[in-house]
Amino acid sequence: MKLLLVTDAWKPQVNGVVRSYLNTIPELEKMGMEVQVIHPELFKLRFSLPSYNEIKIVLTRQKTLKYMIKSANADHIHIATEGPLGYLARNICLKDDITFTTSFHTRFPEYIQKRTKIPASFFYFFIRKFHNKAKKVLVPTPSMQEELIKRKFKNTEIWSRGVNHEKFSKFNKLNLGKGPIFSYIGRVATEKNVEAFLKIKLDGTKVVVGDGPQLNSLKKKYPDVNYVGYQHGQDLVDYYASSDVMVFPSLTDTFGNVITEANATGTPVAAFNVIGPKDIIVNGINGYIGDDLKSNIINCINLDRTKCQEYTKKFNWKECSRVFYDNIVA
Repeated sequence: MKLLLVTDAWKPQVNGVVRSYLNTIPELEKMGMEVQVIHPELFKLRFSLPSYNEIKIVLTRQKTLKYMIKSANADHIHIATEGPLGYLARNICLKDDITFTTSFHTRFPEYIQKRTKIPASFFYFFIRKFHNKAKKVLVPTPSMQEELIKRKFKNTEIWSRGVNHEKFSKFNKLNLGKGPIFSYIGRVATEKNVEAFLKIKLDGTKVVVGDGPQLNSLKKKYPDVNYVGYQHGQDLVDYYASSDVMVFPSLTDTFGNVITEANATGTPVAAFNVIGPKDIIVNGINGYIGDDLKSNIINCINLDRTKCQEYTKKFNWKECSRVFYDNIVA
């Protein structure tokens, strides 16, 4: 059985979309599924998305992509993103009467609203139109599914996310400064609401692990924060594990892979009570959620790190990939 994955997000991009498929594909292959990926790096004509330099926008003819899709001779087609490649693939599938599935990963309408003040509902019209022709629309959490159903999305199914427990259970503690250590790990951009964390007065050390268009302005405004840039592999695991609390201030994420990754090292997570965190965090067990971010952070400090790790074992890529497989082949 062969699956063709069409995605505008792929290596070397660092984000939850890429991470989700890089962890899912090996599990699908263990189930006997051959996976081929059409991604931006296969095309010569591409440019960076403004304020998202790591994301490449592809310019290609529909004829070219149609040939690639036909050559793949796949049993199933899954379109991961709503970018140029995703839209072209969708149009080809509809024109040639090819069944396909999609995934909803990113709340781009809210991201655009943050930057332009144009209501998110305007953009949801186009996003809904993109997905509603799919056989199945895979969404990461029950609360995200509920929100999309309210917005008239059809055929939604939950496809959760996992974490590599073996990888995140082996770490070295770093000396990051005076404790407690409060960290933000992720993209440094306005839609991530990082400043909501940085402006809180806390005794201890704040660390920002990541990069993005808002980094320089935040460095100037909050010079006492330790900014360490993107970290990868074992270094990233060590930063998770060396934090007393990881703070996830985003109001617009659909899941939050960094939450389960932090928990897998034993680090509790403080977040707002919004889509994503409220599907993952149980107050007093692996973190705290609520409207008062400072209180959530302080409440996390003395949580049992072993309980964090134990609770997060329910999120694993084998089970998540089985759900993905079942929805693709159904």
